[in-house]
Amino acid sequence: MFRVVILTFLGNHQQSERYNLIHESPKVMTVPLMILAALSFFIFFSFNPLDGNQGWLARAVERPESVVPASLAAPSTEVFEEAHHHAHYAAMFLSLLVAGLGIAIAFATYQMKKINADKIAASLPGLHKFLLNKWYFDELYGAVVIGGTLALTNMLRWFDNTIVDGIVNGWGWLTRLAATISGWFDTWVVDGAVNAVAYLSGLGGLVLRKTQTGKIQTYVVLAVFGVMVFYFVMRLV
Repeated sequence: MFRVVILTFLGNHQQSERYNLIHESPKVMTVPLMILAALSFFIFFSFNPLDGNQGWLARAVERPESVVPASLAAPSTEVFEEAHHHAHYAAMFLSLLVAGLGIAIAFATYQMKKINADKIAASLPGLHKFLLNKWYFDELYGAVVIGGTLALTNMLRWFDNTIVDGIVNGWGWLTRLAATISGWFDTWVVDGAVNAVAYLSGLGGLVLRKTQTGKIQTYVVLAVFGVMVFYFVMRLV
């Protein structure tokens, strides 16, 4: 980070004509920023930079009292709080040490020119390329996150187009096939049977209507003929 700060704000300006056009922001912007920056110092909240609980803010914002005594609700938390504070000290000192070391190396390399960055990059080309490419985080992100997301979307698209749409389209095809078979059966079997019964009934009525002439002679002949047929049938049986 301090490499960017040094090269941006502490280095030589390569385009002086643009530098002459730069001006400070108006006080309506700088004064609030100064106040916020000043309030970020620990001295405004606690004289002890290692323990913020001793400041006025920690006393002003007190923890609400519980209706259940702490001794009954849970064991004493003083031991845990003390352990947490000591654990944070080590992390704080280590982070400050690493940050200070990085700032010192950045100033020695890019401000005071005590360390030649080009020689170090030439002696460690693999590490330099690795750091120059930002740990290949973009490539890793593109391969794992973006590539994985695209692969998942392609798989879901295939499942939707092949399985889901296939089931829907297949069910539609089966429905149309069943409708076609049902229509054929209704037209030729059901309607055919109904029409055949109607046709045979009409034909039978036409035949029987021929026998009803209104003449007594015709009825006598038919009666005699019927008796003869009945007689021969009974003889055969």
